[in-house]
Amino acid sequence: MKEKIPIPSPVDIQIRDLLIENHILDNPRIVRCGNTSNKIFEGSWGLRYQPYITFCGRWECRVCRSKLIEKQRKHHFSNNIEFINLRKGKILLLTLTVPHCIQDSLSSIHKRFKRSLSEMKGGWGWKKLKKITSCEFHYDTLEITHTDNGKHLHNHITYGVLNPDVSNKTIKDILFDTWSYYTSKMGFRKLSKKGIDVTETLYGSHSGSRGDKTIEELTKEKGTLEYWEKEYLNTFPKKTSQEIGKEIMKINRTFKGSRKGRIWKNTVKVI
Repeated sequence: MKEKIPIPSPVDIQIRDLLIENHILDNPRIVRCGNTSNKIFEGSWGLRYQPYITFCGRWECRVCRSKLIEKQRKHHFSNNIEFINLRKGKILLLTLTVPHCIQDSLSSIHKRFKRSLSEMKGGWGWKKLKKITSCEFHYDTLEITHTDNGKHLHNHITYGVLNPDVSNKTIKDILFDTWSYYTSKMGFRKLSKKGIDVTETLYGSHSGSRGDKTIEELTKEKGTLEYWEKEYLNTFPKKTSQEIGKEIMKINRTFKGSRKGRIWKNTVKVI
């Protein structure tokens, strides 16, 4: 059965159109998003035109991002349900943060964070962790919020394991040692154990997990892209619309091209 296409929220449409109108979004595909086109059918009756709405499918577009997020959430949920019910596995949520200076730019933090993450996953600590927990899969969810200390970039790793006997404390200790090493290597300040969290979650997404959030949930978190998009519609007491527009453009530039939600599965080599 063909999957039903969700109807875009009027607020999401209003935000997209306003950002296009003020040139915060200028990608040609996004500019055409929401326009009506015609499908042409030819038969004995002649030509028939059927109008339909086109969508850009770009992550920068709030309307299409909402659809992409929901599709991703359903994919993750299905994967997690199968893993728990059929494989009898357990799902953990690993949270990684980095300490940085308030004056550090988002692009600099993001670049070094991604490099730390990439190198950590190729290192001995992560490999040891996957081995002792019998890790079957994981996927990343990078988020940016705003705190009193400036921008807060963090990663929620949804982590599926078949060995439930390894304690969360042991996992946290190994994760802290390896994450500390690679973040320090990338020039971040000394990491506190408070910057690492390991918690068990029932099904990952759709169950209270912080790993997968809806557009509505993200909008409520200060500093997210969704938060700034909503504030662009409102009268914000501390920032002008131009300043908010710059925040939106900065976040879109920083995360452009990033893989979002890919499930990395461990494969066993058959000899």
